[in-house]
Order: sequence, then structure tokens, then C-alpha cells
Amino acid sequence: MSAIACLTVLVSIVSCFLSSCTGSGDITTAKLVIKDCILSQVGEMEAMLIKRYCAGNRRWDLIYEKYNVIAVRKEKADETVFSEIYETSANGFYMRLHPDNGFIQTRVLISFDEPYGFGEAEMVTVTDSSDKTIDLKILPAKKDTTTYSSYLIIRGKYCIIEIFEESPLVERVYTITALKELTAELETVLAHAKELAETGVVRVPELYPSQQDKPFFIVTDSPDKGTYMISAGVRVSKEGILYIRVVNTEDGNEFAGPEFKKQTTRIAGFDPDNNFVFPYSSQITIMGNESASTKSFKARFELMFQGRDRSLSKIEELTRMINLLEQQE
Repeated sequence: MSAIACLTVLVSIVSCFLSSCTGSGDITTAKLVIKDCILSQVGEMEAMLIKRYCAGNRRWDLIYEKYNVIAVRKEKADETVFSEIYETSANGFYMRLHPDNGFIQTRVLISFDEPYGFGEAEMVTVTDSSDKTIDLKILPAKKDTTTYSSYLIIRGKYCIIEIFEESPLVERVYTITALKELTAELETVLAHAKELAETGVVRVPELYPSQQDKPFFIVTDSPDKGTYMISAGVRVSKEGILYIRVVNTEDGNEFAGPEFKKQTTRIAGFDPDNNFVFPYSSQITIMGNESASTKSFKARFELMFQGRDRSLSKIEELTRMINLLEQQE
């Protein structure tokens, strides 16, 4: 059975989640079938290729967090607000309004060293990628609320799938759907391993719905004062990282240098022949203070590239007015 067929088995259990749930105190469990998991096909080389694919695809952010490399899946954005078809969010969490079931909060990660995890250990279900039926733990999100949360971790030898879901329904519809989507995507990636190793991309257009042909650099105001959405397309020919510097053009001082570097660092997609434009996106909040004489500045946003050899170069820059978020006592 292929991994796609495995997820057909998973999807088939959605309709019977309620009837198969059992409860103990506040904890509810539901049977989840793991069969022919895609992670069982991922060795060390395949894991390296998945990293490179995520670095070069606008649907994913490849970041360093807790001394771990993590691919954060992005969800579709409101294109009337943001320039991106996919939206970067803080810590990978997304909240949206379902027309029938209220607010749903989700997160999908692929981690490559250790699980990134979740703070509330009692709601986490951990399993390996071997065939089995597991009890997925589902808990009330908060006391006296009608939303339910789960955090599924499936551990392979070289990479790990993590899915968080909080929704008003006990059924884990998003968890099942995300597993199905991830399986199909990673199967396609591994089927194109040779060209991915050579060019950093998979020549399957549906995996790159917002692929750009020319470099660009955009800084967009978010709905929150002092927060800016940064989107770019860059040509990179070697391994390295991309990050943002923000400089006050009046005095040359850099805003929160080390903090911004950590917050905005992304592992770069690259092609030795420089034939492809790779994505970069992040968001930053620029804080002011009470002693500042003005709450607005002309700032220069610089997109920096640092190679594995520690060489540093400026890829793009853009100057614009910014408004600071005032610190609260």
C-alpha cells in the first residue's frame, strides 16, 4: 500500500471519530490508524532534500529554533492585506473562522532533530512511523470552554511530523487533512530527488503556486502598529541564511540587531546556476520607548545573506517611514 493509500485509511475514520472516542476525566481519545507512513521512506539523504525543498518553497519557512531545524508550513493569506499568497505567523500558529464551527487554530511542522513540541505535555500524543493504531489524545483547550485541542507527533528516524489542532469539534478533521496533504507533497518531492539535489526545486508547478521569475523586496504594514511583513524573492547560488537588518537612516543605528537577526533568520533555498528565484518572508515588530522624541522614523530595511563560510553580503535594501510600537509599562 502506498503512503497515499495509507491516508485514505486515515480519512475514512473521520466519520466515526465521535463513536470511537472514549473519555477519562477531561481527556478524550480517538483511534488513529498509522499505516505505510511516508516518514518510513525518509533516510538521511531524503531528509536533507526535504530541508532543501522547504527552504526553496514559499509555502514553508525553514528556521532554526531551540538548536533545531524546523520547517513551518504557512497557510493561505488574505491577499487584499498581505503581498504573500502564504502568510508567515508567529511560531507557526494560524487562526481562522470556520463558517460552521467557529474559530480553528492550527500548526504544522516538520522538525529534523528533535520534536519542537508543545507546552502542555498532557495533550501531546507521540508515536513512531511504524504501522499501528494509536489513541490520539484530545483535551478541552481551556477549562469551561467548548474547544478541543490535540498535538500529534509522528517520529521518523530523520524527520518528524507535528500537527496541532484546536477546534470546536472533537473530530480531528484538520489533523487528518494535513497528514494527507503532507504525504502527497513529500511523496512528490522524493520522486523528484535528482532534480531537487541539482537545482534546489521540484519541477511540479502545483507545488509552487506563487513562484516568481524576478527578484523583489517588499515591506508591508500589518494590521498591528509597529509590525511589518517582509517578502522577497532572491537568487542564491550557495548554502546559507537570509535575515533582516533595520537601520535608522537619521543616526545610522540598527534597531535591535541580534534580536532581529534571530527573529528573521531563514535558511535559504539555493541553485548553483542561479536560474531560480527563491522565497524569503518574515515579520518583525519594531519597539519604541517613552524617551524617544518621535514615534516615526525613516528606516532602511536590508536583506542580508550569510554563507556557510561566514561571508556576508547585502542582497536587497528598501527605505521607508516606519511607526514604532510604544512599550507599555
